[in-house]
Amino acid sequence: MKHKREREELKISNEDKLLLLCSQTRMNNEIKSQITSLIQQEIDWDYLLQKSSEHRLTPLLYWQLNNVCPNSIPQNIMETLKTYFHENAHKNLQLMGELLKILKLFESQGISAIPYKGPILAIQSYGNLAFREFDDLDIFIFKKDILKVKNLLILNEYKIQFQPKGIQEKIYLKSQRDYQFLSPNNNSNIEIHWNFIGLSFSCKHDIFKNPQKSKYTEINNMKISTLSSEDMLLILCVHASGHLWERISWICDIAEFIESNTNIDWQILLEKGEIHGFKRILQINILLAIDLLNLKLSNQILKDLNIDESTRNLVFDIKRNLFLKDDGIRKGILYKAIMRYNLRENKSEQLKDFFKTTASHFIFPIYHLLRS
Repeated sequence: MKHKREREELKISNEDKLLLLCSQTRMNNEIKSQITSLIQQEIDWDYLLQKSSEHRLTPLLYWQLNNVCPNSIPQNIMETLKTYFHENAHKNLQLMGELLKILKLFESQGISAIPYKGPILAIQSYGNLAFREFDDLDIFIFKKDILKVKNLLILNEYKIQFQPKGIQEKIYLKSQRDYQFLSPNNNSNIEIHWNFIGLSFSCKHDIFKNPQKSKYTEINNMKISTLSSEDMLLILCVHASGHLWERISWICDIAEFIESNTNIDWQILLEKGEIHGFKRILQINILLAIDLLNLKLSNQILKDLNIDESTRNLVFDIKRNLFLKDDGIRKGILYKAIMRYNLRENKSEQLKDFFKTTASHFIFPIYHLLRS
């Protein structure tokens, strides 16, 4: 029961509390009151700005402070936040324009594409392009089209970052999951994926090899294919855990996506998580969203999630490490390998992920050297 007592006594700074409160788009009087109360105490503004930058939450921090208590914030801090907010909004608009251009190019050649994360996630989760920070575009392409897409983008002056040839390309397509390009328009990074899951995890199946395009998002009179809510949420959870929750914004994406997509079929979602061996990862992410960002779920959903004590203990450890002043522990290979092991519910996948993580510590530097 030691972990349970520790969970109740988890202490974080006023600055971290303020950042978490401002990372929720759905304000109510209770949250506004908590923000106002914290502002009246001594706040280390430099630390707060540093943390909001590290966790990619500066736009939300500005938006909520400006709405709740702008006159209580030092003027120089508000000016800094306001400038950043508008610069981020401008950049996001540029990236949205780039995405629409690429999708129209693909459509003209009969190529099916599914954009995800980036501007699409900002709209699906937050309903506002300016609320989320992102620097690149992620587009899923069916593997049969990848060489056609690569040649098409090169023909249109997109610069490929790494171009293997011959047998090297065959090996690359089997072992990796994306090609990266630089846009000729604004030098933005474009990632063309043929697999949603990176090198972090082993899978029982080729997850989402043929994803269902059961939804559309309409932007500028253009219908854009998007993933089902269940597939998108599972991908967000796997992505956040793949990076071991280095950023609170990834948890925020999950909380906001759930709040904004009320049509999620939780039974299908849990079945998909179990089939692909990501049920514990799903449980951890949702519990983090509940604990840190006040995500509200029905009692029936919570019952169906069936989160056990060992998973709750793991969530506590993740939260504790998330707010460590010195994150050296989280960067260590041993910590990462043990975390990878504990994240999976299947013993075989636990061992595979443990050894993949330790092996990557030595293999990835060689891999990146070959790409440079």
